Amino acid sequence: MMRILHGVVHGRTIELTDHPGFKEGAAVEIEVRDVSNTGPVQQSSIRGVSDWSEEDDRIFEEIERERKATMPRDIDP
Repeated sequence: MMRILHGVVHGRTIELTDHPGFKEGAAVEIEVRDVSNTGPVQQSSIRGVSDWSEEDDRIFEEIERERKATMPRDIDP
């Protein structure tokens, strides 16, 4: 599952505005981007992330499988 979360840096700690939605102890990969110059985070974007569900993950995984199934394959000469 991939989510975009927002937070505030406090030294070496990032305090998230919402629960990340992962199980306790889950290994995650983090990409951090400074958004302080882009203005305040719109409430609609936060709501969209916090409403993300396992069903959304299932739908996106199905779309990815279908996309890969219809991609042309390279043919070796």
